[in-house]
Amino acid sequence: MQRHLITLLCLAVAIALYIAGAVLPAAGLLILGIVAECVFWVRLFGRGNSRQ
Repeated sequence: MQRHLITLLCLAVAIALYIAGAVLPAAGLLILGIVAECVFWVRLFGRGNSRQ
């Protein structure tokens, strides 16, 4: 359950950074949003089942 919470938190952080990067003229926020989204996708589809 904690794994899913962290994954959803990564998505929420990515969305918040995208919004902040669109409102403020800060390319760094958009880049951090991309990184957070990549972490989300890797956690969602990466490595398969890690409990084996």
